Amino acid sequence: MRRYFFSLVLVGMAISLSAGLLVLAAPYALAQSTELLVQFPGATTTDTPPGEYIKAIYQWSIGLAALLAMGMLVFGGFKYTLSAGSVGSQDSAKSTIKNALLGLVLLLGAVLILTTINPSLSTLDIGLDSARIRQGKQLLAEEGARLNVQAAFLNSYKEAGEAARGRLFGIGLEAYNKMKAETDIYVSGDGNDIVDIVGPETGDDDLHEYMAEALDDKNSEAVRRGYRDAVIAAIYYNAQNLNSKDFAILLKRIRGHEDFKAVKGTDYLSADPWGLVKEGVPPVGKEIEGSGQALFVERYRPVYTAAMGRLSVSPSTVEAEAAKDLLVLRQRILKHRDYPDDPIASLGALLGPSPLGFDLLELMQTAASRDIPVAEWRAYQDAVIVAIYLIADGLPTIEFGQMIALLRNNPSFIAANGPDYLKDDPFERKDIKP
Repeated sequence: MRRYFFSLVLVGMAISLSAGLLVLAAPYALAQSTELLVQFPGATTTDTPPGEYIKAIYQWSIGLAALLAMGMLVFGGFKYTLSAGSVGSQDSAKSTIKNALLGLVLLLGAVLILTTINPSLSTLDIGLDSARIRQGKQLLAEEGARLNVQAAFLNSYKEAGEAARGRLFGIGLEAYNKMKAETDIYVSGDGNDIVDIVGPETGDDDLHEYMAEALDDKNSEAVRRGYRDAVIAAIYYNAQNLNSKDFAILLKRIRGHEDFKAVKGTDYLSADPWGLVKEGVPPVGKEIEGSGQALFVERYRPVYTAAMGRLSVSPSTVEAEAAKDLLVLRQRILKHRDYPDDPIASLGALLGPSPLGFDLLELMQTAASRDIPVAEWRAYQDAVIVAIYLIADGLPTIEFGQMIALLRNNPSFIAANGPDYLKDDPFERKDIKP
């Protein structure tokens, strides 16, 4: 019995010491989580780190050894009481009591010594807590560094990003919306990879693709500028919406990937990409405000009514072609009110330039042409007036403001007599009846 009891005590202490040595030797490994096949008091969750599991066994083994020692002590007492008159039985009982006390003293002494040296040793906390603290501090430090980088970038890039976003229209606006959609899909967790946002070699509608388009000589200067603004605005949108880890990957890929050097990707990460900040957001005056939009609609209504009247003549006349083109644009304006995200009816497709044609810029360019009969280009002027009124009367204020900004500031629209269309009586034709 004595030998059996001492074996139990020694096994319990051996388990405790082995667990301590294991934790001290490999604290990081023990701090990793894993799934437990057997649950144990003090370590009952399926993702408990192995170190916690061993810690629970250690503490329970000490308690079990103490409980066994107390049990043997009680057993020895009963044995001694019941052995009255038997010298041999009394000696055996005394020996049991003595051995139980010795085992209890050894166990308590070991715990006392460990506690004296370091209280954490008696609970096996030193290795595990240190590992978790170190790991936690490292993760916090990394996250803090990334957040600082992201915050600094947002602060320096804000002016460029907002200015570029304000200049977007037509093809540039469509490109931005496509890149924005890729980011939104990724952020929502519905698919995509961070590389699908940045590129290259992942398909369409990534930053790299439109950086390349912005340098392509096949595109006009206005289109290339539109793509540049789209990329700047998309980078700013990513900085606002990606978490710090993903945004760090985006920056690293643009700065380090060889393909981005060819499209001047790193230029887009400066505080003033391409020196465009000074251009700012095109001024739109009071028209960007709700009250301004309402006043514009009110003073423009007589002009619209007259232009609409001149177009509503017999289809056999020269006005028929302009009226036909206007009808297509009008249908898309009405569709945009209900389905603004539809590419065919997007704001860029309405204002132009758009591969779809039948946009406001195309009507204005036809109206500015002098290679067609006078009556025909005047009919197209009326079609433009009607289209502007429909946009002003039905679209959100911010989109109305973008239209006003384009007509006043974009070279393509200015060349097509854009600002003239914003007067109370464009081309002084309000009183000309059908």
